[in-house]
Amino acid sequence: MLDEEIILNKEISIDNKNRIIIPKEAEPNDGDIVCLIRENDLVFRIQSFNKYNNLLKRYRRLIMSSKDIKSKLDYENLRSLLTLSLMVKKKVDLSNRIIIPEKVIEEYDLGEKVIVTGGDDHIKVFKNEDTKKEYMLRLQEKYGNLV
Repeated sequence: MLDEEIILNKEISIDNKNRIIIPKEAEPNDGDIVCLIRENDLVFRIQSFNKYNNLLKRYRRLIMSSKDIKSKLDYENLRSLLTLSLMVKKKVDLSNRIIIPEKVIEEYDLGEKVIVTGGDDHIKVFKNEDTKKEYMLRLQEKYGNLV
């Protein structure tokens, strides 16, 4: 949320088959392979798998071009963190829905409705408005006025 433009902020339903509709204002779109990525204990994000992979490649190029061995180690730590954060890959169906796995629903204690916010190339999924507020407070504590 730091430097991303918020294009979406709405409550959406999880249906009886654990599917959510990805709002039209957001990426990704039908037919895309997406990944659910654990951001922290309050939020996970849904992002195009291709964009996720491109992000990893970009970090690798940046860090590997450095002559600094610490940077190379930083890349390995970052890659491990990003890889471990990847919870699952799913395909967006023709109705722009994805299935949220039961383990993710349990981990985030999701109910029948969630709050979805959208940034540049992903959406964040929160349990409710209070969880989103807690997330924003944590960001403000960590980054101050940048949020």
